[in-house]
Amino acid sequence: MARRDDIAQPIYVAAMVKAMQELVKGKNFGNLDQWIEFWAWVLSHSDSERVEGQPEPRDESRDHPDWGSSRRAVVDFIDACLNKDTDAPVTIRDGLARLLEQVCNQFDWRLDHDRPVLLNRDDPITEAINNTRSRALESLVNFGFWIRRHLSEDPVPEVSDILSKRMAGDAEFPLTRPEHALLGMYFGNLCTLNRDWAIEQKEVLFPQGDQPAWGDAFGSYIRFNRPIKLTFEILRKDFEYALENLNVLAGTRDDGKKLVDRLGQHLFTYYLWQVYPLTGAESLLERYYDKTSDDRTRWARLFDHVGRSLRNSGKHLDKKLVDRAVAYFDWRLDAAEPLELQEFTFWLEAECLEPEWRLRSFSKILDLGPGKKVGLSIEVRNLNKLLPDNLPLVVECFAKITDALDQDTHMYFSANEAKPILKAGLNAEDPQVRENAERARENLLRIGRFDFLDLE
Repeated sequence: MARRDDIAQPIYVAAMVKAMQELVKGKNFGNLDQWIEFWAWVLSHSDSERVEGQPEPRDESRDHPDWGSSRRAVVDFIDACLNKDTDAPVTIRDGLARLLEQVCNQFDWRLDHDRPVLLNRDDPITEAINNTRSRALESLVNFGFWIRRHLSEDPVPEVSDILSKRMAGDAEFPLTRPEHALLGMYFGNLCTLNRDWAIEQKEVLFPQGDQPAWGDAFGSYIRFNRPIKLTFEILRKDFEYALENLNVLAGTRDDGKKLVDRLGQHLFTYYLWQVYPLTGAESLLERYYDKTSDDRTRWARLFDHVGRSLRNSGKHLDKKLVDRAVAYFDWRLDAAEPLELQEFTFWLEAECLEPEWRLRSFSKILDLGPGKKVGLSIEVRNLNKLLPDNLPLVVECFAKITDALDQDTHMYFSANEAKPILKAGLNAEDPQVRENAERARENLLRIGRFDFLDLE
């Protein structure tokens, strides 16, 4: 360490820092204070500018050294100290905070000149985790939770202090889009660490006056976070802004199309949690449907998402949530959009909903028209499962499925799963059930499904 100023080629520095990192992972903490001093020296070497007409900086060069790899190795080292498995002593808190303040506010050539790391993937989060300064912002958030693991009631002022300096209007280097994206992704964590500060800084973190930066930040938030009521209270105006500016989300780099769908998923959850009503002026969910009415495939994807969520909820779900899900279904049934309602597959499988309700709802959907022209194997399989206790409704639904069959339809379902439905229907005492079963068999035979001739 004493001869560090004699090091002329950064490639050796990066190797030294990586070696120290392995020692720390092995819980060798004896030299941490000395190492932190060394890391500060490494960070004192600014990221290299690239000047046209001059040789490209390289980490093995003496004349044009590139300290980028060494600086990144320091951030990796900080992360190793903060890792739960390492559990570095909290006594190095001040040293790590100084390093983070240093690297979070320094020049970063790629970020400050908008030179993407990966040219074939235009994603701000990918950029954020592949550049040293933005990656250090992530480390700063991890630093806050590292302190909290040791001192659960600590206010962790270092995080808000360093971020406030980084985000200040007079900062030497303005916050870049990848940094906005990363801080948007971690906004919920920042609220956990210091809610009052997060509220104060919300306009800076999600700048509606700078639509590209806002889109990166808000898009990252809804992409990487589950709905949280307390955070929604802070970001409600941003959700409303998103609904009025769906084009900003849709145009967000790399994942724009999915972000509009993700917005709908968040808004449905807040409806389910009674944050606002299903319909009316206060309903952001109804506003979402109004704003996406020109692309009803989004309705279909949200309806499918709700069905999957209900299916994944298991057999027991709070009655209030079930009632609100049912109210949502009734609302969508009234809209009668076949493209949307044909995505009932996973609703039919959701055991938290009463079997009779599922079957009656499916029957109503089938009354609206042919719906799907392919598949239906999952639906018939679920009808088979519901058969023992719901014979009349199962046969009714199966008959309506077969009503839509013709030679041009590519519906497929297993004869092994359909035959028990037909057989039970044909042998039922109820004449209406037998009539539905006969109709279903005739429909199948009409299109050449002769495997249904023999129902033994």
